[in-house]
Amino acid sequence: MRLILISFFFLVSVALISADGIKSPSCPLPSTPTKDKPKEKPKSSLKKCSSTFEVDLNRIYGGQDANPMEFPHQVSLQVRFLDSHICGGTLIDQQWVLTAAHCFSRGRYPFSWQVKVGEHNLKEKDETERTLRVKRVSKTMYEFLINVIVHEQYNRTNQVNDIALIQLLEPIDLEKEKHLKTVCLADKNVVVREEYYCMASGWGRGNKGRIVTEVLQKLKQPIHNSTECAKIWEKSVWPVTENHICIGDLQGSKGICNGDSGGPIQCRLRTGEWVQFGIASWTIRDCISKGYAAVFTGVSGYLDWIDKQMETYG
Repeated sequence: MRLILISFFFLVSVALISADGIKSPSCPLPSTPTKDKPKEKPKSSLKKCSSTFEVDLNRIYGGQDANPMEFPHQVSLQVRFLDSHICGGTLIDQQWVLTAAHCFSRGRYPFSWQVKVGEHNLKEKDETERTLRVKRVSKTMYEFLINVIVHEQYNRTNQVNDIALIQLLEPIDLEKEKHLKTVCLADKNVVVREEYYCMASGWGRGNKGRIVTEVLQKLKQPIHNSTECAKIWEKSVWPVTENHICIGDLQGSKGICNGDSGGPIQCRLRTGEWVQFGIASWTIRDCISKGYAAVFTGVSGYLDWIDKQMETYG
């Protein structure tokens, strides 16, 4: 069985710096005692997300063109200067993007990456799109080029903990750019249910053999919890853990593919709210094969990690 990561890697001539180099900054102690209560750290803005974006439920059969700004949190991660799409991602905060760790296996340097928000057609200049720079998040001279936070326990050999964060150089003014929204992430208490209406979205390779599709695609897919996912992939050389979920109908007729890595699976809950459940990670080599479903990193198991990184590098 041959497995693939579902990003489209562009060969960048840079060296890889270990994610273990990322450290939390230390805070200096006050010079004089004070009786004032210490100020609390600002709470994570993950709570300020939007769960009310409008998805067109009438266009769901197979991979179809999404409507412009149907997924206002969707971003395209690209190689700078080439405008070359590599992976998808989601806006989870006015200054933070969530994506997959394996998207950066060839380098995490600031001159290598840019983020397109408000993107719809990769080949055309959309009125809503904007190209954003990424911020250097390192704290030491050794790390001075790092701009992507990869999970410190990400394992390249088996793709466990396939999750990463990018901090934008400047925060987006969401009051001014109302067409953009941050996505809500599934809470730990939200149980994965097969009856949820779930949509994957991305610019991954379509059925015409292109490396990527020009227009953002959407695809209705059933969702499987980690237990079901492990059964589907019980013979896989890559392990399926409690932090994974699977997406796919098991019929081998449609699915995500190269270029969709880092993108979301978003589901509508019984309350009518839309939340992101997972991050596209890996699938079968030919992308669709009967009996298999794509593997996503489940976001609910990483909420504390996400909060910690955002507070540390805030």
